Amino acid sequence: MIGREEGIYWIWLAETLKAGSRIAARLIHIYGDARNVYHSIRMEDLEDWNEEEKRTIQKLIRSRELKEANEIYRKCEKNKIRILYYNDEDYPVSLRSLPDPPIVLYIRGKLPEFTKRLTVAVVGTRTMTAYGRKMAYSMGYSLGAGGAVIVSGMALGIDSMAMSGAIDAGALTVAVLGSGVDVIYPKEHRFLYDKILACGGCIMSEYPPLTKPIGYHFPVRNRIISGLSDTGLVVEAAMKSGALITAEYVINQGKRLYAVPGPVDAENSKGANMLLREVALPAISPTDILRNCGYMYEDTVNLLKAEEAAARMDMMEMAKRAMEENRIGVKGKSNIEGSTGYGGTAKPTKTETSPAVNNTNPEPENKTAQKADTDKQNKNLFKNPFKKDKSVASEGTKSEEKGKNDNKSKKNSYPAIKIDMDMLDETELKVYNNMKPDVPMLPDEICGEDLNIEKVLCAMTMLQIAGLVEASQGGYYVRISDSHPTKLIDDDETEE
Repeated sequence: MIGREEGIYWIWLAETLKAGSRIAARLIHIYGDARNVYHSIRMEDLEDWNEEEKRTIQKLIRSRELKEANEIYRKCEKNKIRILYYNDEDYPVSLRSLPDPPIVLYIRGKLPEFTKRLTVAVVGTRTMTAYGRKMAYSMGYSLGAGGAVIVSGMALGIDSMAMSGAIDAGALTVAVLGSGVDVIYPKEHRFLYDKILACGGCIMSEYPPLTKPIGYHFPVRNRIISGLSDTGLVVEAAMKSGALITAEYVINQGKRLYAVPGPVDAENSKGANMLLREVALPAISPTDILRNCGYMYEDTVNLLKAEEAAARMDMMEMAKRAMEENRIGVKGKSNIEGSTGYGGTAKPTKTETSPAVNNTNPEPENKTAQKADTDKQNKNLFKNPFKKDKSVASEGTKSEEKGKNDNKSKKNSYPAIKIDMDMLDETELKVYNNMKPDVPMLPDEICGEDLNIEKVLCAMTMLQIAGLVEASQGGYYVRISDSHPTKLIDDDETEE
């Protein structure tokens, strides 16, 4: 077990290089542990590293202050938060295989025996429908009854419904947060948070105590959700859902990906259905997953119990009750029964009804506009967001000239991109323009004075969804086109 004195160095290394850095693991490989990195690192040992990486190392060498690391350790001791380091014997083996493993994990609760239990990452939209709610809960319940551990993010919608199902089945769950483990987000999920711990589960994060749920933390933490898991399951996701990025992590980590088929005309299922066409296996029943993956854990997987759970006819009512009891929210909507709002700041009007219980679409005020939107959606329906998008938005000549003049008048301009500037924020634009077309690059190579690794990885997530960047083997990213990007429709984690 690593003691306080040595642990301080691990916290220093993690906090200096930030979450998602590949450099930390490379340094550990060279020097053995964080203490040796602190005392022995020399630029002479890193001559074959690129210039950006060397600048990061120079910053690391200058940052020898341990005050912050000591304070983090003190907070963990005071609040009974366990700290797990990369070299700890209890550190999950599957995370060590990642190119960007978390150097430090902060934990509440008890870690499952990952080497003895099948673990399934369950992800999906935060704007779930009644169908998604039922399937997430029933999958979580039946997989848990069959001996699996459910890993997810305790987020609004699908994630938390799957975890609730597993808990009701008496199974273990692991919640990986994008905040400190002592910061519950959304705050209404305290009921679920407490249940996870009470039932023997685990809350973990690579962010130290009191860290707020900043938006760019969440795409970075998703690699841990998939990294802990033997396989991944997407229950309900639209074409622009961030759940597709977690799905891509699963595939790139060499694991099986499953998806629950949805209605072919449902917006919330188009992303999951696309995965089924392109890369995923269908999960019609939890036993589809257990049969294919359970052979690795014959002592703990029980197909018969999973089948019995899946055969229950009251899963819809059980899911409704679990949603009420655990205060599980749907982003921007009232809860499933329409009584109060959980987890989203957007308040429904008096006449508004959650789409989870009312699937009737109101008559549009502008049918022509709706038809144009529908035609556009149909045109893009069969695009794979993981593949190159060759479409380029065309604009009128006057608009183009105006855009050019506006760009020339600005001090900070990004002329390489022919897009609507409102589509991407400044960080995403900088990351995109720091990449060379068709040249694989590591996130660390793109970092700079105002771009830390977390911001770069978050920007990469958005650029992937926009169809501008592709992930490739070994953790590299490739800028593929100047195509017109789109924005996430349901996965901006934090709301003002």
